[in-house]
Amino acid sequence: MQTSACIGFSLESAQVANLTDSERSSILYIASNTVVYHDVVKEKQYVLQGHTNKITSLRISPDRRNAVSADAGPDPLIVVWDTYELVPKRTYFSPFPDRVGVKCLDVSADGEFIVAISDSTPQYLAVFRWTDEKTNSDAAAMVDEERPIAMLQIEETNEPMTYVAFDRADHSRVLTNGQTSVVFWLMEPNPDFDPESTEPQAPFMFTYHVPEAMTGPHKLTNSTFTTTPPDPLSNKAETIEAVSATTTGALVQWLWDGTDYPLGMRKEKVVTGIHDQAPRAINQVTAGDNWLATAGADGCVRVFDFKFKSLASYESINSGPITALSFAKLDTELEDDEAVLDGTAIRLPGFIGSTTHGEIIELKLDESSDLPLDGSGVHGIIKGFSAPITCMTARENTYEAYVGSQDGRFRIVSLNDRSFVREHRFQETVTGTDIVKQQVHIPITPLCVATHPTGELIAVGLQNGTLSLMNPTTLAELSTYTHSTPAITKAVFSPCGRVLATIDDSRCVSLYREDPTKKKPALDADGHMMNTNHWQFVGKCRAHTSAIVDMAFIPPPTDDEVTAFGYTEKPGLRLASIGLDRHLSVIEVERSSVTSGLLLSTHMIIEDGVAPAFIQYLPANPRAFHSTPDGPQLAMTSEGRPIPVCSDNRPALIIGTRDHKLRLRDAQTYEIMRTAIGPTFGLSMDGLLPIPLGEDQTPAMESIQHSGITMPDLALTLPASAHEGQYYLYKTPEKVIGLVRSPFDGDPNRAIGMIAHCGEITDIALTFDGQYALACGRNDGVLTAWSVDLADFNNTVDATPKGIEPFIDLIDGGREGTFFNDLQDYFVYAQLRHQGEDYSLARNPTGRIPVSTVPDLERALGFYPSEFDIKALEAEIASHTTRAALAAGRPPVTLAMAEVDLNAFIRLFVNHRPLAPLDMSDIASAFEKLGAERLTGLLDRGLLADKIAETGDKMTELEFARCVAALVGDSVGDAEAYLDSVLGGQVAATDFAARILGFDGPSK
Repeated sequence: MQTSACIGFSLESAQVANLTDSERSSILYIASNTVVYHDVVKEKQYVLQGHTNKITSLRISPDRRNAVSADAGPDPLIVVWDTYELVPKRTYFSPFPDRVGVKCLDVSADGEFIVAISDSTPQYLAVFRWTDEKTNSDAAAMVDEERPIAMLQIEETNEPMTYVAFDRADHSRVLTNGQTSVVFWLMEPNPDFDPESTEPQAPFMFTYHVPEAMTGPHKLTNSTFTTTPPDPLSNKAETIEAVSATTTGALVQWLWDGTDYPLGMRKEKVVTGIHDQAPRAINQVTAGDNWLATAGADGCVRVFDFKFKSLASYESINSGPITALSFAKLDTELEDDEAVLDGTAIRLPGFIGSTTHGEIIELKLDESSDLPLDGSGVHGIIKGFSAPITCMTARENTYEAYVGSQDGRFRIVSLNDRSFVREHRFQETVTGTDIVKQQVHIPITPLCVATHPTGELIAVGLQNGTLSLMNPTTLAELSTYTHSTPAITKAVFSPCGRVLATIDDSRCVSLYREDPTKKKPALDADGHMMNTNHWQFVGKCRAHTSAIVDMAFIPPPTDDEVTAFGYTEKPGLRLASIGLDRHLSVIEVERSSVTSGLLLSTHMIIEDGVAPAFIQYLPANPRAFHSTPDGPQLAMTSEGRPIPVCSDNRPALIIGTRDHKLRLRDAQTYEIMRTAIGPTFGLSMDGLLPIPLGEDQTPAMESIQHSGITMPDLALTLPASAHEGQYYLYKTPEKVIGLVRSPFDGDPNRAIGMIAHCGEITDIALTFDGQYALACGRNDGVLTAWSVDLADFNNTVDATPKGIEPFIDLIDGGREGTFFNDLQDYFVYAQLRHQGEDYSLARNPTGRIPVSTVPDLERALGFYPSEFDIKALEAEIASHTTRAALAAGRPPVTLAMAEVDLNAFIRLFVNHRPLAPLDMSDIASAFEKLGAERLTGLLDRGLLADKIAETGDKMTELEFARCVAALVGDSVGDAEAYLDSVLGGQVAATDFAARILGFDGPSK
């Protein structure tokens, strides 16, 4: 998967960089965890990838040759990019101690140094030298380019610094500011630096000067040096001047005589003036050679000289508050203009800016003429989202998407040119109670969107509980329904398109059915559907006791499936939902009506302690059977034996859990058919979509592997047979999306994952032909499109080991590890125990063990399955053995007759065991299930002993006492007296974990 388009730019880090000069017209901006290079003339974009976290800062060198980006989060990076080749030139991994990220950075005027402050408490200030060519600077001779040349931990008593800037006249001088104070930093040689030392040292150190903090309403936003170029004879500026912008629209001027102050010494404030230059907050102030430019919350750009005399004011931009500003590079000939050098003329280059309305604006200026005084010529070059994205789906038969955002806007977005095709605003009008009776428009957030299978209609669920049916082209509201009071969080059309279901925050499922008694509306003159209400509200049902997580329609089986799979009856259309109450609820759609209400046919618990994350219907594999003149028949092997109808053939429901597990359940009986590990890239999956195959794409073909689960005297080994693999796009709650190929058997090589966003992922979607995958980040305000190359994905999957090897690799140490050797030994011992340890005749090992011994063997290997886990394991084995018996022409057998070989046991063990080790929360949860009090967490010791004696791997009181004694290193006399002395009358989970189990802290 490769990034094809980024639509929008980061809302929180709306920084832009102007690369425009006499040779090109290009810009850089931040989009989530990527830097986007945009060619303004060609209207093309190129995505620079490498960061895995939210990019917090972006700066360019004065010559526009290089750009520097940095992020904040786990494993942070500072990356230097070549803005012509669009490749990274230098990467600093975890640039600060303790792997903390970057808050802000700047690049020196000579492009040789980077200064950065950390996003941590306490903060660090560091300077790096990174250029490719050596210079004659003082730092060049003794710098280790992999480490900062100067670093200081800022005192915790100082307020957090939010901005940093180099002095353009001298890279040894740095300015930082917080909300109320500025700090002048001076980088000087470290007298204690020893270049021969093996200890990490910095060749330079910082001294600093802290003027007295600001008082009053002023809060600083950012600062810049306004120091005039140094005197050619002394190479020193007599005074150092800086200007800070404030939230009250004032500019604060600072003056420092450059005197060196010992580390930690303070001096009284030296502020030459506070100049009120704008009526609202100034978000950025930028300094040129002899001018200052400000951009602020009033949406204006103002230009001043260094005496704060107004030179120009661009007040007619009308694009919203401006958050960042960046100027083009002045033409070289103009830089040497005598009038510019002596300050008698102002030459202002063009600029770009980002706004809170989600727009990047540009003003091109004629640098050879005098400075224009109006805002004519300012225009938008990039349109993005002005609020977090709340829902998204692809539009049928086009390369477009429907996108809703928190500000009530609902748009059609073109993926081809990254433009907004059409927009609708959901809002309610409230009339004030004052004398004026002013009307206020309050936005209503769209939370979910669903498209009709034919594309003729879209359904949008709103935060206020309204369901809106809309024209898919004009976005006109055709009809609205208000049967849900709280927010509607998901809407789904049935595959036939005649039923619509929604779920809301009141834990209710609602059904709407197309009313056959009402004709569909006619089209208007432009071919657009006119207003209609031909959908009927059937009813709603509170199907869960906790929040509903997801839902999916189960279509009725085809006649071929009924015959081939031996169904005793043909069920109708059903709707399955899952919730945080760990229950599966199924509504019989065709048997529900307005008069009788919704018929809930199934309400069953599906997980033990772990909440489900998503549900998806998997249709029958069409290669599981084929049509004949006598009707559908099971597919046959080359030897004329029917292929077992395994879990990858029958219609199924796949339910993902929040511990990376996937449960495949029969779509008719809801029994567990398989448990497998899902992709483990990041958090657990919480969304899965089948990828439609285009005409030039073919399914993946691979051999069916023998399950390793057999009956006595029936060693079933299937020859290779064609099996069709389906492709799916998946998402996790944060950062990661990816591809996975069925069957879902736990093989980690069947999936790939990539970081698509820096935070929460709202939705994923696929274009109608499956060529592009779409993902949107909620808070970063970015929609990304990824090209899907299934051929390349297939090559990647097919190049990996097959069979049992991927599962062995998931075991600690792999095939050559101690754990695998122990597993083999335990498996052999399990065979010996089953045959009898006192067996005196010649042994004839079968290589298989009874199903009843599998839980004991798993416990011996450190996995302690619950009763629910054991039932899930037995259900999976029963599913395989029953179908294997039918394929062999034998009647179904009991579970007690089934046996498992080593490979099958390895698959079961790897797929069923928890991925994460036990921690304190697991112990607390176990105590709660055993009957501990919710408030105190205390469990009666007698009740604990009774539970251990009656359930699970049963132990007598004496055996329990001996286990406790072995854990704490004691010996046991009287069991009851010993347990009373060690555990007391009541025991807490935390105390039991620490004193008995030996947990050191929150985790094992």
